[in-house]
Amino acid sequence: MSEKPQALLEKALALDPEDRRWLAEALFESFSEDESDEEGIRIAEERLAEVERGEARMVPWEDAMRMLGR
Repeated sequence: MSEKPQALLEKALALDPEDRRWLAEALFESFSEDESDEEGIRIAEERLAEVERGEARMVPWEDAMRMLGR
C-alpha cells in the first residue's frame, strides 16, 4: 500500500465514530452491485446492529491487530 492511502486511513481513524460510520458506508456504497457480496453486507449490518444495541464492544485497530498477533 502506498503512503497516501495509509495517511487517509490515519486521518479517518481520528474522526469521531459517527463520521467514521458515514465514511465507511459511503466507501462501501461506492462499489458497484456486481462487486458487493450480499452475505458480507448481511454480516456487516448484523455487526453494526449489535454495536448500536450495545451487544458488541469495539476495539481500536491497533488492539485488534495485536490480538491477532500481527
